[in-house]
Amino acid sequence: MEKITKYCLKKYDLNDFLGMLKSFPTQIVNTIENDEFLNDFTQPKSNISKILICGMGGSAVGGDLLNSLISNKNYDKCPPIYVNRDYSVPGWVDSNTLVIFSSYSGNTEEVLKCFEKCKNKSVISFIITSGGKLLEIALQNKITYSLIPKDFMPRQALGFSITILLKFLNKINLINQDLVDEVYESAKYLDEQADCFSDLNTSNESIDMASRIYNKFNIIYTSSKMEVVGSRFRAQLAENAKILSTHFTFPEQNHNEIEAFENLHVGNFNIIWINDSGNNLQISKRMNITNELLKNIEHVKVSYNDSSYTTRVLKLINFFDWVSYYASIMNKTNPYPVNTITKLKKLL
Repeated sequence: MEKITKYCLKKYDLNDFLGMLKSFPTQIVNTIENDEFLNDFTQPKSNISKILICGMGGSAVGGDLLNSLISNKNYDKCPPIYVNRDYSVPGWVDSNTLVIFSSYSGNTEEVLKCFEKCKNKSVISFIITSGGKLLEIALQNKITYSLIPKDFMPRQALGFSITILLKFLNKINLINQDLVDEVYESAKYLDEQADCFSDLNTSNESIDMASRIYNKFNIIYTSSKMEVVGSRFRAQLAENAKILSTHFTFPEQNHNEIEAFENLHVGNFNIIWINDSGNNLQISKRMNITNELLKNIEHVKVSYNDSSYTTRVLKLINFFDWVSYYASIMNKTNPYPVNTITKLKKLL
């Protein structure tokens, strides 16, 4: 493994992916402080009974994160949230459904198809994009929309998307201001992390962890409450480091996957345990017992103990983003391009 140096970063990070990583807290702060983040805003006239977020890849992650943060708050006035990664929409979508169409490029074909499917359902629409066909649709149909700055990879625009979603739901009185404030306050911790994780001269836990996983098949385990962290990390390892991993949650793991370790045919793999101080006690017990049963398998444990669930989730997501970045450098890979995805799109 090549030692991480500034020369290494310059050699393999050809598109300043590092700059995008560092911008995560700034994205949050700037969006929250921007009072003009909405265009063509009109207050919904009908009662919203459910929320559907249509998006793919990095543009859908904001919906996953939103759902996790709101679920932990138990807001009575916020209806159920569903994240839709498909070409069609569920049959229950109706005039009381808020449908959020999220596509960084504005040209994601699945999201555009979903908009077509919703045309005759009189849904309440909101669009998040940086341009493309989705922006044209917003302008032509006078749909409320929010613009994300260009020149980011969709997966590295999470700070923009999560804060836009939170501010919009707060604007239409579906969530309280306290959650927006919590995310805003968490940004300072993310800023501190960025300083630590970008420092190549002192002990750096993101580099240390990357060195333990960059050349392995990784099995990521979380509680259901931390599912968004595990699924985000899996996707970042795939897109940034170009390595395969899998993710599973507890307690479900104990009802099937645990048996799969009896006949192992994979040699070079690793278990990553993402623990949370807010876990249900029985889930923590299950995770500890399972870890003991699988103690002969190489593993890494990660947890943060901040009192705020919001802060813990954001810090973990940020940490694993940095881990995936350094894993890409250790694999002598530019984390920016997604060449296989680009090739696939050309063949569709």
